[in-house]
Amino acid sequence: MVDRQHALYWVSAGFMLSGGLLVALYVRELKQVTAGPWRARLVGSLRELLRVSRIALLFPLAFPFSIR
Repeated sequence: MVDRQHALYWVSAGFMLSGGLLVALYVRELKQVTAGPWRARLVGSLRELLRVSRIALLFPLAFPFSIR
């Protein structure tokens, strides 16, 4: 039983390594420069989120469940 677990570990490690190498070799990000100074718009994004009725109901419920 122990040998099977070690084999599964090495197989999954090989898959993760090969996936990471594929991403490192083939994925390129394009740097997009915005016009003007950068500003964080946290409140604007929150307003857009709360416009969706179902999200507006679930968003306040996330806080009591996230506090232990």
